Amino acid sequence: PGEDVYGRLTSTGAIAEEGRTIAVDPSIIPYGSIVLVNGNEYVAQDCGGAIKGKKIDIFVDNPKMQKYTVEIYIKRDNRLNACLSLVNCVLLHAIKKSKTMTNKTKGFIYGAIAAASYGMNPLFALPLYAAGMSVDTVLFYRYFFATIVLGILMKMQHQSFALHKADVLPLVIMGLLFSFSSLLLFMSYNYMDAGIASTILFVYPVMVAVIMGIFFKEKISAITVFSILLALSGIALLYQGDGNKPLSTLGIIFVLLSSLSYAIYIVGVNRSTLKNLPTTKLTFYAILFGLSVYIVRLNFCTELQVIPSAWLWADVLSLAILPTAVSLVCTALAIHYIGSTPTAILGALEPVTALFFGVLLFHEKLTPRLMVGILMIITAVTLIIIGKSLIKKMSVLLQISKK
Repeated sequence: PGEDVYGRLTSTGAIAEEGRTIAVDPSIIPYGSIVLVNGNEYVAQDCGGAIKGKKIDIFVDNPKMQKYTVEIYIKRDNRLNACLSLVNCVLLHAIKKSKTMTNKTKGFIYGAIAAASYGMNPLFALPLYAAGMSVDTVLFYRYFFATIVLGILMKMQHQSFALHKADVLPLVIMGLLFSFSSLLLFMSYNYMDAGIASTILFVYPVMVAVIMGIFFKEKISAITVFSILLALSGIALLYQGDGNKPLSTLGIIFVLLSSLSYAIYIVGVNRSTLKNLPTTKLTFYAILFGLSVYIVRLNFCTELQVIPSAWLWADVLSLAILPTAVSLVCTALAIHYIGSTPTAILGALEPVTALFFGVLLFHEKLTPRLMVGILMIITAVTLIIIGKSLIKKMSVLLQISKK
């Protein structure tokens, strides 16, 4: 096992636990089955190249090679749970079985899926707005169904819903920050094109760098300062919008506040006890507590609007699943394979995806000025993420050239 939870990631996406996790041949024992071994209950959560036929492998924190024959019992062959688990792990299992793919390739695929799926927010939100649904109603349904999806996912992974008392208040705060970030972003869609709003949102890594430098005394390098200035210049170009008509000042403020809320959320998660929580569990409770914002804003659901058609139900469910559950799971897998920095770089696909759907489906205008502004923002964020390694490489090249 690794030092963190990602080093214990199983084929079903669950975190391996001693005394609970076993690897099986899923064609013999379906994923999710409860297996009795010497009177102890284990959960079929993983598979392995050497685990074929009537063999099982019991996960332990300090492994030692020991083989023995024992009679086992399947206490519950839960076919529904097995099917859901297979859906959860099919992409991971397919890539894992591919001998031609390296771990780096797998990580880039997952990171691209995570970013692209998150960029689908406006694709499903804008039709709901067009039908007359309010921002609060849309986000209530998004958070409500996302909570259900993530709860089912936790159940499939046999994760405990229990919380330590010390985690409750930080989770409430993080949930409110996450919720306000969503609220402000969705409100901005009423004042500017969704693709532009999603691009401006992508300055949150710059804000993270500033927060870490000011409050946690992390050194802000020259390349970080340059990246911040480049990002601000890009936003200035976006602000001019189409031709000489400026974008909405209120819309710009909403997006920047959304980005700031998300930046504080990221710093808070990484600088608190919450960093030790599994991703699914952390997100489940953050969204659950964030849901309270919309319950209150909708006057305890008395002002909640009914979803008017089956097609819009599809948009609501897609909003909860693709930009939320799928994106978060794939993000965790990408971090497991390639680390957080390359995964963050792939986040540049988020505004690109949003802009793509905005232009293709919602007839938003893409001018040369906007294209330059978008490029400047993405370049700035990429520099702030890879700045340290870039400086090191440049230093090495300078030393070589001097010799």
